[in-house]
Amino acid sequence: MTTSGQRTLPAGYRLLDAYEIRDVLTVGVATIRYAALADDGPVVVEEYFPARTAARTDGVEVAPGAARADGHDAAVAAFLAAAQTLARLRVPGVVAAERWARANGTGYAVTPVVEGRTLADWLDADGVLSDQDLEAVISPVLTGLGRAHDVGLLHRQISPRAIIVRADGSPVLRDFGFGAKRIGSARQVFDARGGRVADIVPGYAPLEQYSGAGREGPWTDVYSLAAVMYRCVAGRAPDDAPFRAVRDAMPPAASFDDNRDRQRLAAIDAALAVPIASRPQSMAAWAAMLYGDAAQSLVAGRAGRTSARGFGRPVAPSALVLAQPGAARPARAPEGGRGLRLLRWAVPAVAATVVIAVMTWVDTGVLRGSAADQLRGAGPDAGEEFSDTMDNGGVGPAMVVVPAGRLAMPCPTADCEDAAEPPLERIFERPFAVSKFEVTEADYALFRAGGDESAGSAGGDRPAVNVSWHDAAAYAAWLSVQTGRRYRLASDAEWEYAARAGGAAGTGPPDRPDAAAIVGEPAPVGGGAANAWGFHDMAGNVSEWVLDCADEAAGACQSRVVRGGSWQTTATGVSVRGTRPATAAHADVGFRLAAPSNTGPTPPR
Repeated sequence: MTTSGQRTLPAGYRLLDAYEIRDVLTVGVATIRYAALADDGPVVVEEYFPARTAARTDGVEVAPGAARADGHDAAVAAFLAAAQTLARLRVPGVVAAERWARANGTGYAVTPVVEGRTLADWLDADGVLSDQDLEAVISPVLTGLGRAHDVGLLHRQISPRAIIVRADGSPVLRDFGFGAKRIGSARQVFDARGGRVADIVPGYAPLEQYSGAGREGPWTDVYSLAAVMYRCVAGRAPDDAPFRAVRDAMPPAASFDDNRDRQRLAAIDAALAVPIASRPQSMAAWAAMLYGDAAQSLVAGRAGRTSARGFGRPVAPSALVLAQPGAARPARAPEGGRGLRLLRWAVPAVAATVVIAVMTWVDTGVLRGSAADQLRGAGPDAGEEFSDTMDNGGVGPAMVVVPAGRLAMPCPTADCEDAAEPPLERIFERPFAVSKFEVTEADYALFRAGGDESAGSAGGDRPAVNVSWHDAAAYAAWLSVQTGRRYRLASDAEWEYAARAGGAAGTGPPDRPDAAAIVGEPAPVGGGAANAWGFHDMAGNVSEWVLDCADEAAGACQSRVVRGGSWQTTATGVSVRGTRPATAAHADVGFRLAAPSNTGPTPPR
C-alpha cells in the first residue's frame, strides 16, 4: 500500500460531486472536520479517519492496515449509522445531519453551518451568564441531548465552543463525536504534532474519557454539560478531571454567587462528581434536579439510571421537556394524592437506585481502584519493588515503595512572596510507590495500541518523550483500568521526596553524568547509578511531567510543572524545576508514575 503522507483531504477537493473542501477545522483521533462549500452555502464535513489504524493513499482514499480491514468496515458502518440517527433526530437545540455517505473507503457526515456566536465568545465578553440567560441556553440543549441519548447517541465533546447561540437567542449544540470510541483503543487525548485536536477539551471531559476502556454513557454528557454551566456561573473552567481525581480542590459552584438559584448550583455540583455512580445517570434525572423537585428526581433517576455497560431503557420524551424562561411550571398534583403515589414507588425506586449505583461503581474501570487496592492486602513494604499484572497479560512499570516521612521542600519562587522564606514541610503519613524508571517507549507503545502486546516490540527502553501532560494522564488512567491500582502522575512533592531519597536538596551527583553528551535523543533508562532508594534518572536524561499546576493562581491549568534536568539542557540535579504548556509535547520531557502501595497514600499536607 502506497501512502501519500497527507492526513487530510486537499483544499479544493470536491467530495461526492457536491461539496468543495475549503479548510481543516479540527483533526481528532478518529475523525477530521472540514469547512466546505455546497451549492446552497457553507457546510461542515466530518470524515471518519482513524489515523492509528489507517492511512490515506493517493491523497484521497482511506485504507486500513491489512490486519484492521474488518474492524475498519465495522467502524465506518457505525459512524454512518450515528450520522443517520442524528439526521432523523430533528429536535431543537441539536444540529441535524444533512447527509451521510460512504466514499473514498470511509464515511462522511455533512451538517449545516449554524450562524451565530459560540457560547465561548459570549463568556469571553461577559464573563458569566445570568440565571435567566443560563436557562435559556442550557434548557433546549439538555432536552435535545436527552432525546439523543434515548436513541443511543452520545455527544462526547461538549464545551462552550460546541454551543452556538443564534441572533434570536436560541442555542444549537454542534460537533457530535461520531467516531470517538470506534477505534477500540486507549486514546492520546492531545497530540501537539497532529494539529487542532478536538476529541477531549480539558476541564469539560470527565475522567472516563481519558481512557479507551472508560465506560461512557449519558452520565458522560451530563458531566460535560454541567462543566459548561459551571463555567457560566463561576467565570472559570472546571479543573481537569485527572487532577480532581487525585486531589479535588475545585471550589463548588455554590460558592461563587449567593444570589443565584441554590438548587440549580447544587445540581451542577452533583453532576460534576468525578465517580460515575455519584452523578445523575441521565439527562432526565439531572433535569429534575436542576428544575424540578425531589420526587421528580427519583422518577427520572429510576427511568434513566443504568450500569456503565450501556444505556438504560428510553425515558419518555415528556420527562425531558423543560419549562422555557418566563413560562409557567407544570401544575402540581394535589398534595394528598401526590404523597400516596410517591410512597407507592419511592421505596423500590430508592432500592433500585442504590443497587444500580453499586453496579455502576464496580463496572467503571477507571474508578474501581479503591476496591482492588483493598483486595491486595497490606502490599509491599518500603524499599520493595513490584510490577502489576495487566488484564491484557502484560506487566506494568516497575514500582518502588518509598517510606512514610517528612520533606522540607523549598517553596518555588513563582509561588512565594519571598524566595528566601523557610522551606515548606510536607508530611507523607503512609508509604506510596513511584516508578523506578521513566515510563518507556515500550510501555507507552502498548498503551497507544490499546493493549495489543505485539505493539510493545515497536517501542524501546528509552523514555517515552514527545508526550503532553494530558497524554501522560491518559496513560495513567489506562494503566489503572488494566491493573486495578490507582496510577497517576507523581506530585511535585512526591517526585522530590523520591528524588532526594531522604537526603537534602541537591545532594549527590547526577545519576547520569554523561546524559547531556548524548546527541539527539535520551539514553535508555537505568543505564546510570540509582539513588539511595533505587530510582534512576531523576537528575538528568529527560525532564518529567508532574501532577501540579504551574498557573493555578490564575484560575487555569494551562501549564504544568516539569522536574529534573534533561539531555537538551546543561541543568542537572533533583532541584531543577520548570514549567511547560500542558498540551505541548517535547523531545526532552517524559514522565513517571505514582500509585498507592496498598490502600493508597495520604496526600502530603
